[in-house]
Amino acid sequence: MPPLFSKNLKHKGLVRLSEDLKQLQHQLQIKFDNRQLLKQAFTHASYVNEHRFSQHQDNERLEFLGDAVLELTVSEYLYHLYPTRPEGELTKLRASIVCEPSLVKFAEALSFGQYVLLGKGEELTGGGHDRLFWQMCLNLSLVHCIWIRD
Repeated sequence: MPPLFSKNLKHKGLVRLSEDLKQLQHQLQIKFDNRQLLKQAFTHASYVNEHRFSQHQDNERLEFLGDAVLELTVSEYLYHLYPTRPEGELTKLRASIVCEPSLVKFAEALSFGQYVLLGKGEELTGGGHDRLFWQMCLNLSLVHCIWIRD
């Protein structure tokens, strides 16, 4: 399996990350006025722990919100798309969409890994290849797009 996260990301620095996030906004066709929040969405806790004296925040609290927003958004979409399907079928369909393999494929298609800030220790231990982290990044992007973009 190819690496999910860019090996050279830790060498980019925040200036380069800012440029990359501009590219991401262009790719998604969404402008985020709160760029700090967007950086936070792609900042792993290991990076924050290694840069304690900076003002970085990790994305863990955003992940909490992102999970709920993603499930709500998909539920509403399916509810309107299939007005005659029973609740049980809609639940199964939603579960097939909001699952790790589907979210990982989508995140890989958007190359989310190149934007993630990981700590050196996490990078060295292979944590940068954690597929669940991909899922988290996708959830966070959707949160920004739908709820807290500005």
